[in-house]
Amino acid sequence: MTKSQCSNEIVRNQTLIAQYESEIRGYQQQISELQETKTKLGVLQARLSDSKTASNTKLAETESLNKINSKIVAGFYAGMSDIFTGQQYQNVYGGLDNAKVRVDVEISNIANKIVECQNKIAACSNTIQEMNSTIARLEAEEAARAEVARTMNTNTTRAGTTRKGK
Repeated sequence: MTKSQCSNEIVRNQTLIAQYESEIRGYQQQISELQETKTKLGVLQARLSDSKTASNTKLAETESLNKINSKIVAGFYAGMSDIFTGQQYQNVYGGLDNAKVRVDVEISNIANKIVECQNKIAACSNTIQEMNSTIARLEAEEAARAEVARTMNTNTTRAGTTRKGK
């Protein structure tokens, strides 16, 4: 490989490193947004739970209204209680849990992509080091050839000067 080819390979790998670093920044931004989404899901889930607790408390207070019209109040109480403890509530609450799990899976997938980019960066860095070593070796070989040529040229000049002098 020539020094020029090595230099071109170094530039190509430096460009790839910049590209991978840019991808990593994009992935980190995605992870940040997903973590924010997960936090919002948790807050929503907590608010839902708080609303359930507050509503159950208020609903329990309506039970004392049984003295007025027990049939109406009992039906209302049963219906409202079902809303807060029934399948619909469980579906909503469980759906939020599932959404948080999906966010975690997506964060994990993106984190794996970051690791892949970091591995590619390491490979590019190794290639750059190899190319720099190759360039240094080629320059050392050129310097050695130049020294041999200069030594031979000096010896030839001395031999010619010695013969002319005799």
